[in-house]
Amino acid sequence: MPRYSKYIIPLFCLFLFCRCNKTTPGNNVYTLVDSAFKANFNYQPGSYWIYRDSLSGRVDSFYVTQNMTAYVTPKWTESINIQVSEKNTDGSHPADSGAWVYTLEGTDAALNYFDSSNELVFAYNPFFIYPPGTAFLYDDQVSDTPVILNTMGSYTLNGNTYSNVTDIEHHATGYPANYFFINDSAGIIKMGLSTSSGALSHVWELQRYHIIR
Repeated sequence: MPRYSKYIIPLFCLFLFCRCNKTTPGNNVYTLVDSAFKANFNYQPGSYWIYRDSLSGRVDSFYVTQNMTAYVTPKWTESINIQVSEKNTDGSHPADSGAWVYTLEGTDAALNYFDSSNELVFAYNPFFIYPPGTAFLYDDQVSDTPVILNTMGSYTLNGNTYSNVTDIEHHATGYPANYFFINDSAGIIKMGLSTSSGALSHVWELQRYHIIR
């Protein structure tokens, strides 16, 4: 996976605050997060997803720790920032990641992934465009390229059937790919992350979830 400069999560959050001038829109006109996008992906604290890593056999819990809305200038954009933490469910192993920070703006979702030492491993902007399955226009010779590998009317995983699932692959030039299966009702239902050598390090598959929107 591509490695970026080291960022500590509190500093990243400070950056988010500094680029935002207020937490209410006041009398200004802002571009708001798409209403259907917000209805499906604006996860609140108390939301969680339980995944099994099919490579290690470990079961991990991902849960929302913070949800913050700000109104950003000079873009005049409503920005929703959602922080997700992860832990091993039985406490037998340390967490594999430090935080997953999602940002919703307009119809775009961005994703910043920090490892367990709080190093920023990858930053996808956009992570996907709502609704999942919308075409991307990025040139892989310049930056990260999200590629839609497949769209499925239904997809069954661990005995659960999900509708309208999109399989999205991300890769930056010279780096291995990561892939994500996404749908409106559950969010990420499956994801595969790769090491810098190209080998898969995690294949997380959703077991169950509880979402508060």
